[in-house]
Amino acid sequence: MRAEYEDIHAAYTEEKNQLSLLMEKRAVLLQEYSQIEEERRKQEEKKEQELKELNTLSLAATRIQAFWKGYLVRSLYSSKLKKKKKGKGKGKGKGKKTKK
Repeated sequence: MRAEYEDIHAAYTEEKNQLSLLMEKRAVLLQEYSQIEEERRKQEEKKEQELKELNTLSLAATRIQAFWKGYLVRSLYSSKLKKKKKGKGKGKGKGKKTKK
């Protein structure tokens, strides 16, 4: 009976040692997993920030381009108006006939 108890106790001690080793490995793995998750979270936040900045820059570029295009159209239109105004006025020969 004593030998059987010692065999069981030895098996228990060995399993307990294995359990403690596995618990240590688990703790290390959990720590590594936490670090990996933290890195992924930071990368995701950085990616979101870059995307937000890109959207902001795209919107700003669109507005600048629209403003510039409007400016060019207005300046072209105003130059055409000035040319038309110069052409109108009292001209020779067209319109009223003079009495002789």
